[in-house]
Amino acid sequence: TRAPVAPDLLAAALGQNPVSNAFIRRAANGRVHAPFRDLLLAPSPAALRRALDFGHTSGSDTLAGLAYGLGVWTHPAATTR
Repeated sequence: TRAPVAPDLLAAALGQNPVSNAFIRRAANGRVHAPFRDLLLAPSPAALRRALDFGHTSGSDTLAGLAYGLGVWTHPAATTR
């Protein structure tokens, strides 16, 4: 069973871009594109390549955001000034 995303976390993730917001809402409900799901469930060089190849820059943009978000989550003090 997947734990629901906290409403305050979802609210903080939403911004001004309606397309980005649609992807964020879908992800919060457990729906992500297969290349990203596969990478998170079974990391490998091939899975990373498939995620990076998603769209023109969407794959690298998504992975950069994921890496940043995980960094903030795991090391919050490093992101404060």
